[in-house]
Amino acid sequence: MSIPQPLTRIFPVEVEILRNFAFSNLMLDSNITSELGKAAEHLGYPVFVRSDISSFKQRWESSCFIKDESALLSNIREVIRYSFLIRDGIFAPSAIVFREYVVLESYFRCYSTGFPVSKEIRFFIKDRAVCCAHPYWNKELIVNPDTKNWKGLLRNACNLSKEDVLETLGLANRLAWAFPKSYLSIDFAKTKSEKWILIDVGPGELSYHQQPCYNGQLLAPH
Repeated sequence: MSIPQPLTRIFPVEVEILRNFAFSNLMLDSNITSELGKAAEHLGYPVFVRSDISSFKQRWESSCFIKDESALLSNIREVIRYSFLIRDGIFAPSAIVFREYVVLESYFRCYSTGFPVSKEIRFFIKDRAVCCAHPYWNKELIVNPDTKNWKGLLRNACNLSKEDVLETLGLANRLAWAFPKSYLSIDFAKTKSEKWILIDVGPGELSYHQQPCYNGQLLAPH
């Protein structure tokens, strides 16, 4: 199944190794560090990093956005530490994920860290069906925007054309059939070159779900 997406490398790591790395300032094994460095070089800096739990995108240049080799391990540590903290011991990170950095169709920046707010859409799928779809962003998620006109720009970011919805819905349906027994959130983003790509798949029960959820609000005929 061919779904447009950035090049991705996944590195499974034992939970306790990641915990010690995050909270005890112990270094990762030299073999792991070497493999991470090689992967980042192969994908090319800047590179996007996350765990299998979170990317800690709010911190941006000190977390998920690794601008060069000097920030590699410190940014990974921030992402892993946050991934442990947000799930309060119920879920623990067990992988480091690198993703090719792709420039998206962005409208403004927020969180006082330069994080770019882009055109994105989130689907929820369950039992081989698309349950609903939402613009990824809403006003409640925006903190410290870098422009006074952010609300108007946010409306532009959330404005999805009929073509946008139909294209991403087709991709979401294909993923729904590929994961028949899963409840998942699926995120797509529009690149600066106006192509939709898959950027994230996560457990539906752990993913932010816009409320109230008008079931299928973006799936109704335009």
